This record gives sequence, structure tokens and C-alpha cells, in this order.
Amino acid sequence: MALKTKSKELSRLLDISLSLNQSVEKNTVFQNIVDRSVDVLDLGSAAIYLIDGDSLFMEAAHPMLPPHFPEEFRKAKMDNHLHIRQTVLTKTIVVVADASKEDFSAQEQLIVDSGGFRTLLYLPLINEDVVIGVLILASTSKLHVFTDEEINICLTLSNLSALALKNALLFEKTNQKVVELKKAIKEKEHAEKNLQLLNRAIEASSVSVVITDAKGDIIYTNRFFTQITGYTREEARGKNPSILNSGCQSTDFYQKLWETLLSGENWEGELQNRRKNGELFWEKAVISPIMNSLGEVTNFIAIKEDISYRKQAEETRKQLEVAQKTAKFKQDFLAKMSHEIRTPLSGVLGMIEVLEQTLLADEQKEYVNDIKTSGQNLKEIINQVLEYSKIEAGKISLHLIEFKFKSLLEDAKVLYSGSLNAGVDLIVEVDPKIPAFVKADRFRLSQVVNNFVSNAVKFTPHGHIILKAYLKKAPGFDKPMVIKIEVSDTGKGIPVSLQKRLFTPFVQSEDSMHEGTGLGLTICKELVELMKGEVGFNSTVGLGSTFWFSFLAETADDVKPVKKQPSYGGNSIRLRVLFAEDMITLQKVGRLLLSSMGHEVHLASNGKEALEIFKPGKFDLVIMDVNMPVMDGITATRKLREKYKNLPPVLGLSANAFEGDREKYLALGMDDYLTKPFNKMDFENMIQRLIRSKGA
Repeated sequence: MALKTKSKELSRLLDISLSLNQSVEKNTVFQNIVDRSVDVLDLGSAAIYLIDGDSLFMEAAHPMLPPHFPEEFRKAKMDNHLHIRQTVLTKTIVVVADASKEDFSAQEQLIVDSGGFRTLLYLPLINEDVVIGVLILASTSKLHVFTDEEINICLTLSNLSALALKNALLFEKTNQKVVELKKAIKEKEHAEKNLQLLNRAIEASSVSVVITDAKGDIIYTNRFFTQITGYTREEARGKNPSILNSGCQSTDFYQKLWETLLSGENWEGELQNRRKNGELFWEKAVISPIMNSLGEVTNFIAIKEDISYRKQAEETRKQLEVAQKTAKFKQDFLAKMSHEIRTPLSGVLGMIEVLEQTLLADEQKEYVNDIKTSGQNLKEIINQVLEYSKIEAGKISLHLIEFKFKSLLEDAKVLYSGSLNAGVDLIVEVDPKIPAFVKADRFRLSQVVNNFVSNAVKFTPHGHIILKAYLKKAPGFDKPMVIKIEVSDTGKGIPVSLQKRLFTPFVQSEDSMHEGTGLGLTICKELVELMKGEVGFNSTVGLGSTFWFSFLAETADDVKPVKKQPSYGGNSIRLRVLFAEDMITLQKVGRLLLSSMGHEVHLASNGKEALEIFKPGKFDLVIMDVNMPVMDGITATRKLREKYKNLPPVLGLSANAFEGDREKYLALGMDDYLTKPFNKMDFENMIQRLIRSKGA
């Protein structure tokens, strides 16, 4: 999420920067500053004052000022605007948290009252350590509390606005001097004097200025030209401006440019030029022909602004948009493929589970077990691909709970004890310094531990496996503890050629080339980093490996043991279940599994049929597939809740398995949610949970 929020802030500031630099025309820049300022924090009003000594001039406002706006408010003395004076003197942001409690001058109070302002923020616009203006933001509908993050954004906005304002004033000043130059050339007797005055302004300008003779050969360049192009004045003098030609513009482009100039008109546009060192850069140029009293072209003058930053910003924004679209496409594609694969896989694994309950010969049991293992491997592959995709998209978050720490390791031992090779021992060691109960994300910890233990079991034909946890760093004042978990084995070890790439996606050892995705360790690394820990390993071929990771945790109070609930599966309680599912195979699987648990099952092929079949008191549980033709499960559940006050538990069923899917479906009316593919144990656990939550 942090990544998603930062991406939005970057895109927003890029938009503001591009907007402020779209024009160098003074009035347009002023209006862009106040308009974009209001957008930053979604406030109601903004105004910008330029400062000239002790005088203030309101140059623009948002909303725009009416024609009858009092002249004394447009032009004022700084002594009548105490908060602007404070901003200028301190060169820092001034915040008025509540205008109703602030002491204003008489003129300030009139402005605050007429605008209905509640909270005000004064931003200094600083150029070369001098405050040249003040930007005022105001909320009108309610008080606004500025966060540190918003203040930082405002500071960025202030800097961008000051830069845009500086360029606009310089550009205006330069253009004014160009007009003077044209007049000076026509009035030859004043040409030299005006040229000297112009030269001072041009030399101090932050835009590139080039003057050529009538043939187009360079006779003058200013200081900024040498900085931006890398050519000295001597190298450029006498040359044609084509020395900057990058080859990125076509012949037609330059033909139209010269047609415009020779017609006596100014040419404006953007060019990608090449510096002396070969680097490409972008310039926004205004090129003007200079004519004498006879209408003959005597010179050409080009004023060019370096817009490489803006072009780079545009390119960055485009890349960001492409990355966002690509990520969304991948998420949508994986969600679709997951759904399409999980749905038939539900039928395969479900029918295998049903088949296991029938009378089978030993050879048939072996075949069924092989099919079941392959199906479960396919399910795990889908889960790992989705998990990796969620991590890439930044959609994984931690869910901290309090739990008995030792149970984390003991559960792993119970889970894998049956998979150990003959003669291999799985030993659990827990540092007594670790608190009995901790607070952390147990599910994600279990995911990492199980992956490490699973790999150790797979590659340890003899000897032992040690699952060990110890306290690496004790908890301090307001600081969490650091726990380290190691899984050591006496297995085959990892080839040196693979060790440097082991946590890289899709890397597998030769022994596991056809088992899994090669994403397990990559996912573990990402999860450990999410838990503010570290991960690593050491391995010697033929002697074994040790994988370890650390994580942050807090000490927790003793967790009260959960009171054992009575079993609601099997023959303990016979539930009447309405099962709505559009796929015939899954109808059959669901009916057989639920029936084998002792429940009475009524089938519906879509939400509309489920509505027609449902009667109050007739069912104890409704299982509703989310995606069905005619009427989907969400719509059917909503209609049931609208029609009936007392409804039995409704279990949502779907092949969607992304982070947040369960919460989304619960918010849409489901009491709980089960992801396909499902099995008898999934149904058993879900039914118990639903019945307990309803107080049955």
C-alpha cells in the first residue's frame, strides 16, 4: 500500500510541475499556480501576491476575481497585511489554524470575512533567497488540519511555483528586450546603446539566446547557451545553428520553420537538439526574424528554454502509467486464470476425495493417491504464483495476533513427521528466553517455517533435521524483540552454482526441476523482509544446509485457551443445506461430500433457482457460488436478506483467491467464504465456524 500511495503522490507532483511549466506567459503562470495550488489539498481558495518593496500586488486568485473587485484589495501596503509581512520576514510557512480565533488587521479581516475563510496557509515564493511573492491557500467549508506530509507537499509546491514564476518573469523581461532590440535595429542611431542594455539582461537570463545574421550564421550567443550546449562562444560563432541538429526532426519540420520565418512571422515550437558531447536535450524555442525599415531580414534571434526536465517528467509519467496498466493487466489475467483453473480443479480433487471413500483395490488406491498428489501439487503451484503476484503488487499486509510461540514449531513437526524418510529425526529446540506468548503474523511465519522444513525433508535421505528458535535481541523500551529461526539438515546440500541465485524467482535445483515453481524461497524472502527481518543460508554439498530467518515480534500476555467446541460434522448434527452451484461436476462433488458428512443437500443451478427453492425454516445452511449464470450468488444473497429477516448462515464459494477477496465477499453479505478447490475438511471447518458464529 505504501508503494501504491507513493506512486499517487509522485504522479500528482509531476502533473503540477508540468502544468506550471506549460507556459512562460506571466498571467498564465500566475493563474496556473493558484489553480493547481487549490488542487493539491482540495481547498476552496487561493491567491498570489507579488512583492515590490513595501507594496503588494494581487496577480491572480482562485476562484477568479470579479471585475468589480475593490482596487484597494488588489494593490495594498504590506503593513495592512500582517501575516504576509510575517511570511516575508521569516521566509517560512505561516499557518492560521482557525481564522475565527486569529488577530487580523482591518484589511485582512475584511478579506477573511468576505471569503468565508476558515483555515489559511501562507507560502513564501523565494528566488535567490529573496521572497518575491506569497501564495495563500484557504479552506472555506471547514477547518483543515495540515499534516506533516501535506506541509512537505506545500513546500514542494512553493518551490515549483517560485521556479515557474522566476522563469515567467525572466521570459517576459527577455521578450520585452527583444521588442526593444527590433526597434533598436530599425532606429540605427540607438541600436548600439540598446544592444548593450539588452546584452546585460540576456547574459543574466536562464534561457538560451542565439542571434544570427541574415544568412543564418551565428554572431552572438549568451552565457546560458554555452552552459546548455557545451560549445564555447568562439566555437559557435560563424557556425550555423545546425551544429545542434540531432537528426530527430524531419526535413519537412525545418522547411516549415524557415517558411514561417521568411514570411516575417515568429516560429514557436519544441526541438530535440544534441549537445557537443552527443547528449540529446529538449528546448522550447521562439525564433523571430529582425527586419530593417525596408522590410528586409537582417538578423534572426532565437530564445530557447531548456525543457528536458519537463520532457523527462512526461516520460516518467508515461512509464508510470504503463507500469500501472501492466500490473493491473497481470493481476486481472492471473485472477481470471486462477478462477478458470481452480474451478475444474475443484471437480478433480473433489471427485478424488469421493473416490477414496469407495472400495478400491490396492493398485487402484495407489493410482488414486498419485492423482491426488498431482492435483494438490497443481493447487500449490497456483497458490505460489498468486502469492508472488500479490507480493509484486504490494498487496500483502501483516495481520498480527497473539499466540503461543512454541506451537508454531510443534505444528510444523506434526505436519511433516509423516513425510520423513526412514531413520530421519525431526528435532525441535526452543530458546527458553523467548516469551511463551508473542504477537506477530503467525500465518506468514508458518508459511516460511513450513517452506524451509518441507525443503529439508525433501532433500534429507538420512540423518536428522533440527528446527531451532532462539532470541537474537531481547525487547527494549518501546522496541520489539528479534527472534531467529533455523532449519538445519544433514541432506545433500546445495550446488555452488545455485547458491547465489537461490532466492531468485523460478530457480530450482536439478533434483526438483519438475516439482513446483521455484518461487517458494523468493516468497519467503519477501515475507521476511515484510516482517522487518533478514533471511539467509549456508550449505556444503554432501554435508547439509542451514536456512535461517529473523523477524520482529512483541511480547504478549498469556492467550486464554479456546474452549473446545462440539463437532458439527459427521452424524453429530444433520444440517439441511441449500447448495447453489452452476457446474454439474461441482454439484455432484458438493452433494457427495456433504452427504458423507451426514447432511441433507438440495441443489440449485443458479441464484434464481436458489431464491425459488428457499423457504424459511427449511434450511440450516446456504452455500452460494459467487459466480453463476442467470443470477450470481452475491445478488441472490442480497435478495434473500432483503426478503427474509432471519436467514441461516450463507457460505460464499468462489475460485477467486486474491488478497482481500474474502473481506470483499463478507462485506457484500456472505457470512463466510471458501476458496475452490475445496475438500471435506474445508467444509467441516467452515460449517463449524458458521454454526458457532450463529450461536447454534
